[in-house]
Amino acid sequence: MMETDNKNEQENPIPTGNNGLNEEGVFTLEKNQPQKDSSNTNSSKKKRKKIFKNIAKAISFIFFPLLMPVYGTFMLFNMKLFTYYPIQYVDTAKKTIYIFGIILPCLSFIILKLFKAISDVRVPRKEERLIPYICIACCYLYCAYLLYRNAMPMWVINLVLCVSFVIFVESIISQFWRISGHATSMGLMAGAIIVTGYCTYTNVCVTLCVFVFIAGIVGSARLYLKRHTDAQLIAGFFFGLLSVLFIAYVNPGQIFRVM
Repeated sequence: MMETDNKNEQENPIPTGNNGLNEEGVFTLEKNQPQKDSSNTNSSKKKRKKIFKNIAKAISFIFFPLLMPVYGTFMLFNMKLFTYYPIQYVDTAKKTIYIFGIILPCLSFIILKLFKAISDVRVPRKEERLIPYICIACCYLYCAYLLYRNAMPMWVINLVLCVSFVIFVESIISQFWRISGHATSMGLMAGAIIVTGYCTYTNVCVTLCVFVFIAGIVGSARLYLKRHTDAQLIAGFFFGLLSVLFIAYVNPGQIFRVM
């Protein structure tokens, strides 16, 4: 009997350890199982955070303030109004905006980065924004003057002057408070849509609603990346929006006629 019992014990050993029946016959789970589940959960959370972060970065890049003139120019010159203008006239206006509103500002950022006047072309530090912002403001000011020489409508010139004004004021505000450049550019675009619709007697309600929705997505992306606070985003958007409406009312483009 002793030999048969030993054989049975060898053929069917009682499971011991962390997973199975213990010596008292109680079923126990493996202790490492919760740790594996928690590690898998943490890794999946990290993957999701990384995906969301990359999406937020992509949105911030697509709607980078220096790229907004590209979208604005495309929307402006695809209006039915400019189909009645000569092609060379429209092409000259486009080149002027692209050169002085996009290319030269980007080059100024690159040059300032090479001379170590700024640490990054995105200018994350508010104390570094004064010089590049003033350079961009001067580019837009000269761009407005060239558009006036090209006999562009006065409301278009006022929009370009508004960009110069907003960037100059923002360069001063940024020395004390980190107002959002993304939100300001979105507010500028929203105001430009309103002014364009008013001056051309065009219904822009759908375009404006779509753009405000996009502005909300951009603001959410900046919040997710922790680049700005709610107050900085709201202040930037309404600063850009109200500046366009104010400039359109004041009509500073008339100054070029005196020069």
